[in-house]
Amino acid sequence: MANTKLKEVQDQLPATTSAFEDDSGEFKENMRAEDQKIPFLKISNDNDENLGIIKGDVFNNVTNAVYKKDKPLKIVPVYFEPAWIEWPEERNKSGGPINIFKSEKDCPKTERNSQNKDVIVGGNGNYIEYNHQHYCLVLDPETMQPSSAIIAMKSTQLKKSRALNTMVMSQVLIGSKGPFNPPRFAYIYNFKIVPEENDFGKWHGWSISLDRMLNMEDDNEMNIYATAKMFRTAIAAGDVEVKHEQEHEQEAEGGEDHDIF
Repeated sequence: MANTKLKEVQDQLPATTSAFEDDSGEFKENMRAEDQKIPFLKISNDNDENLGIIKGDVFNNVTNAVYKKDKPLKIVPVYFEPAWIEWPEERNKSGGPINIFKSEKDCPKTERNSQNKDVIVGGNGNYIEYNHQHYCLVLDPETMQPSSAIIAMKSTQLKKSRALNTMVMSQVLIGSKGPFNPPRFAYIYNFKIVPEENDFGKWHGWSISLDRMLNMEDDNEMNIYATAKMFRTAIAAGDVEVKHEQEHEQEAEGGEDHDIF
């Protein structure tokens, strides 16, 4: 049914699907945002034979889906959010962060130590890590069906994040009222894995480029846009809970070489 108008598609839906749609959102019972876990897409630091992961592959930390490093991911960015995350001094001491701050002004004062960590002044060794969080839809390589995830960027990957945000804000279309900047989820981007290195070591990072605008004459891509819009609304309403987890000290960002704050 490619290129069929959405209304025509809806008219052809079976009665059961229509009933499901009518009741959508009515029976969530006691489900809260904190009772769900949105996946993170992470670049693997190690090989994992059990999951078929090779260093540099991308994996979903909830579903364990693996995306091979030699095949670019098709990503629809949905929502951007910076976060200042307080971690304990010793890695893996706890499963989650001590605090998550939504703005720099809310953070305690820090100073850079010899390990290039921004340690809280007068604290117990806890440090603040600056993150760019990109809520997105990952498009299945075979079916183009979307699934939600977060790509968190920090340290050396912050410049990739800023480049993505610049691309998003640079898109301009001409509408009935003149030029306008379309929603960030109006476009598909290519996320490739590339080898990187600096004085701290070698790792794999992101390389991001614009693919194309969603085709709103295509039923599947129209549904991708609708899904992204719904996801964005849920995030803005606070219905999406992010559960951060500490990673091993040897990170995919090449150590602690940040350009933080």
